[in-house]
Amino acid sequence: MLSRRCRVRNEVIIPRLMGQHGPNRTDSALIDLRTADNWFIKRFISHSSLHNKQEAISENDLAYSQDVGGCYQLRAILTSLFKAHVCPGLAIDPSPVVLGAGGSYILDALIEVTCDEGDLVMVATPYWSGLDLCISVHNSAAVLPVHIPLHHFFSLESVSYHLKALQDSTLLVKAVLICNPHNPLGGCYPLETLKAMATFCYDHNLHLISDEVYALSLHRETTGAKHTIVSALQMLPLPFLHVVYSVSKDFGCNGIRLGALMSLNQAVCMSVALSTHSQLSSVTTRFAIDVVLQPRTIHLVLSGNRVYLERNYSTVAQFLKRKHVEFYSACAGFFLFAKLCSEDEKGFDTRLRQCGVALATGTEYHFTEIGWFRICFAIPPWKLSQACGKIESALDSNEQEGTEVVNKDRL
Repeated sequence: MLSRRCRVRNEVIIPRLMGQHGPNRTDSALIDLRTADNWFIKRFISHSSLHNKQEAISENDLAYSQDVGGCYQLRAILTSLFKAHVCPGLAIDPSPVVLGAGGSYILDALIEVTCDEGDLVMVATPYWSGLDLCISVHNSAAVLPVHIPLHHFFSLESVSYHLKALQDSTLLVKAVLICNPHNPLGGCYPLETLKAMATFCYDHNLHLISDEVYALSLHRETTGAKHTIVSALQMLPLPFLHVVYSVSKDFGCNGIRLGALMSLNQAVCMSVALSTHSQLSSVTTRFAIDVVLQPRTIHLVLSGNRVYLERNYSTVAQFLKRKHVEFYSACAGFFLFAKLCSEDEKGFDTRLRQCGVALATGTEYHFTEIGWFRICFAIPPWKLSQACGKIESALDSNEQEGTEVVNKDRL
């Protein structure tokens, strides 16, 4: 009676997700460093909305959008945002921009229009596990993981790993998906790597999808550019290049669900627009225009927010250095990727929870090396200090237990 998709979800996917996320909801004492949420900007927008003298909702705000691809005014604002602060000199108008209910649903629609059932999308590991939902749960494509050593991850050498994965695959590969800035590493791709990846995709007839939802959340100088990422949009016009953006991260609005596709491939844009038609609430659109994407909010994202992120990043980085913990040096996003244990990752994850803090494990992000965890740090500074103390307790407890085991072995 149930579809095969429903059976697979209930027998495999839902139990796995509940095992990772379900039990922690009721534990109010647990400090959640699993979720990439920006407390600083979220607090500002919450306060701003209370005092915003916006006009009353109009009849048009309560009606269906009359524009193909979503509200033209909002698309124009997002285009201007990218032109001014992400990709200066970007030569596109709002026409090739399509809106949807969050970056995930934009990516969902993009996979739908670029992949048939069983097709593969190459993604370098580690990667945010939510991409699996868009690629292989909501759609019938699959991820082809590309395992790249961390020291080669953003370099030209990364392209050779993609080539090897493509050559070894027995199934049809249709796209390469990159995250720039990256989640969970917090690094950015230099232009030379982006160009090499674009050439690789052109040579092998692949789509290149760039997820840039952390585009404005930089906190340290990146290679080749100060206070900006090198967006894949710099390589336009390329008909196989598609960029995904969302206000969820940079603007602390995970809950309002507003994402955008930027692509000069008209067939892709029109098909994605069909998939996302009437998906985005007109009230969300109005809130984004009147509050979220106001000039003063954008200014804060580009100024005070970066100071806040840099300070919190430094708090965690200095703590990890003091504890002699290896971590990947980040320049963007809200997280650090750190090797907190050498073995028994599941056991150490349990120990962290017992000490009062929750992190995401590297294996959840399809990383093949045991012991790595993603530490999200965009929370109130006082709470971050508490969280570091709880992580330290887990590290010390783990070290003490390891010493006891060694001593027993010597007896």
